[in-house]
Amino acid sequence: MAHAKGGGSLPDPTVLPRVIDAVLDELASSGRARLSMDRIAQRAGVSKATMYTRWDSKDDLLVAAYQRLSRPFPTLDTGTLAGDLDALCEVVVAGATDPRYAAVLT
Repeated sequence: MAHAKGGGSLPDPTVLPRVIDAVLDELASSGRARLSMDRIAQRAGVSKATMYTRWDSKDDLLVAAYQRLSRPFPTLDTGTLAGDLDALCEVVVAGATDPRYAAVLT
């Protein structure tokens, strides 16, 4: 295992996306009222301590999940206005069909 300077472990770069995916999946399956840090940690395969070193609270974790879904649209330049509009529609439809998106908005 690689270690950071000072003897500590290097942060696992897969933790953030795994936890955010787990939050979105838990929201979709259980709703915000039943969202649990224990279930998020279990689903992500991390400890709660690992999560709390990155996010101070469940609300901070929710903000990170909302930000993941709120990514800016990609630059669309197909060469024609009609092509750009078609490409934009594809991006919007792809986002709208993710069941986690609707769960986050409710």
